[in-house]
Amino acid sequence: MQNILQGRILPLMGAGLVYNKMELKVKEHNWSPTKFEAELNKICFMGIPLGGLSGSFFMQSLYRGTQPIPNLKISITHFLLHVRNILYVLLVSIAGVFKNRKLLNNPVVIAYTNRSERIFGIFDSLLPLMKNENILYINTMGEKVSPLKKNEKFLDIYKTTIKQYLEWRKEYKSIKRELALTLSNLKQVYGFNDITLTALNRYLKFQTLHCVALTEKFNKIKPKYILTDFDRGRYNNCVVVTGNKLAIPTYSFIHGSTEPPTGFIPILANKLLCWGEIQVKQFASLGIKPERLPIVGNGKIPSPPHSIKKHGHNSLNICFAGNNIAMNERLALFNLIGDATRKINHIDYIMKIHPAEEKIDYQSVQDINSHIKIIESKELSNKSLFEKTDLLLVHNSTIMIEAIAHGVPVLIINHPEVTFPIGIGQHLLVIPGYPQIHTSRELEQFILSVQRDHHCLEGLFEKCLIFIHEYCRYFGDESIREQIKVFENHV
Repeated sequence: MQNILQGRILPLMGAGLVYNKMELKVKEHNWSPTKFEAELNKICFMGIPLGGLSGSFFMQSLYRGTQPIPNLKISITHFLLHVRNILYVLLVSIAGVFKNRKLLNNPVVIAYTNRSERIFGIFDSLLPLMKNENILYINTMGEKVSPLKKNEKFLDIYKTTIKQYLEWRKEYKSIKRELALTLSNLKQVYGFNDITLTALNRYLKFQTLHCVALTEKFNKIKPKYILTDFDRGRYNNCVVVTGNKLAIPTYSFIHGSTEPPTGFIPILANKLLCWGEIQVKQFASLGIKPERLPIVGNGKIPSPPHSIKKHGHNSLNICFAGNNIAMNERLALFNLIGDATRKINHIDYIMKIHPAEEKIDYQSVQDINSHIKIIESKELSNKSLFEKTDLLLVHNSTIMIEAIAHGVPVLIINHPEVTFPIGIGQHLLVIPGYPQIHTSRELEQFILSVQRDHHCLEGLFEKCLIFIHEYCRYFGDESIREQIKVFENHV
């Protein structure tokens, strides 16, 4: 039996290719990113195994089966950005003859996915203790760090020279036949169609072209080490595998939930910086050697207080943090909370939706749950949210870690009709005495008990503290110091 996954592609015409709609057929239970990448890793481009460069092309269906979904949006983005830079290629090649750009020597390279609080906050907490280092930022989506300090530069790896292109073309021709045979074999194993393989082949061309440009740059500037928020993220993988080839130490932070950890493997960086023992055990169980899994904690979050934060307001403020799961399951959670809170007065309710969500997603149920104010992620920072919140409700969200660290107790909503796993929350539910909330009635009873006696929140927070200290060993500046120890010892 074959599982049929459908995805839409924007119309694209270029290099004789026209894509309008893709229908991918994948043999059930056969897909394994580790095995797939291992096959591609048998082919090397300039000493770089190709498997790691393919990682961001496939989006994993992590929870409902393990079939791959081709990320053709990324492939198209890659293509269009290169088309945009055709003129630049000519200009920079000519200008390069006359202009000698000043380079940073031995910089720390920071390859980041975006400038969001969730992602770049990893580096914001680290940079003040790296003020004596030269910093080279790399982001391929154009989200630049601004303003740049004197010891900082930004590199756009799409801006390739003619010389680099010609070098790439020669090297790629040498592996072209072997790659075609390997892709043909993988097509038979996994049931990919021709459109998917053509797009993957083009994607690998762009990825390897980036590696040529990065190799030339890194050979000139001799990076001290490379940091990234996600080594398997789109285009970050080019930076990491090029660093590996040149024996530059590479490190990847953990930017979010590792429940399940399969989205983080195969690990491309030399080391994956874990928050605590739970994550180390997760990855070790998947065959990752413990020496590649140093525990450094989480520098983004402060050391948790010993008791809940006193907000100084009389009413009770409750927030539900959403997650970008299946729409029917999002609505089921929203309705559970709405049913539980509709008749309880003197409480302010808000829902902060996931950055990938929009308010309109909840329009169908907003009328019957009008007592819950929905706000978008960009409207309110997490820090501001925690200052106002007495109790945070979550199903599966890493925001719970930050909330506890800011003195906000967390309650897990484990809706029986929601198949999406509760992730990190499972470690809270096993703590003796932690409330088990499956229904609107159970949630209603808990909130009423809090109204009668606010000490219920203090008891809940005590259990949250047990969890967070098990999950994360170091916080704030102590975590940053542990990170720098790892970098310096490796170098």
